Amino acid sequence: MRKWMVLLMGSLLLAVLGLVACAGGGSTLSPDGQKAVDLAKAALATKLGVEQSKVSLFRVEAVDWPDTSLGVPEPGKLYAQVITPGFRVVLSHGGTEYEYHAGKLGGQMAVVFAK
Repeated sequence: MRKWMVLLMGSLLLAVLGLVACAGGGSTLSPDGQKAVDLAKAALATKLGVEQSKVSLFRVEAVDWPDTSLGVPEPGKLYAQVITPGFRVVLSHGGTEYEYHAGKLGGQMAVVFAK
């Protein structure tokens, strides 16, 4: 019984640590991931007219976008149909979440507002 409780508590601890890492609080981002987060925070702060320090990272995840639109195609535009590695960055401010998509285009990290 005691061994079972220790295993259960260990599993719960790992689950909690995993949630913290997913929220961006406990994981180390790659340089490209950090650049994507920094660019998205700067873009949102400018869009909302607030200091960048007031924008919080909610979640970031690596994504392979199906083309160079980074998952946010604009009507009438053509995009290269190549897998484009990047990131989905979810930020929060004032209780609202904002999603940005990022990826390297022409060797430079680019971010676009998704929703």
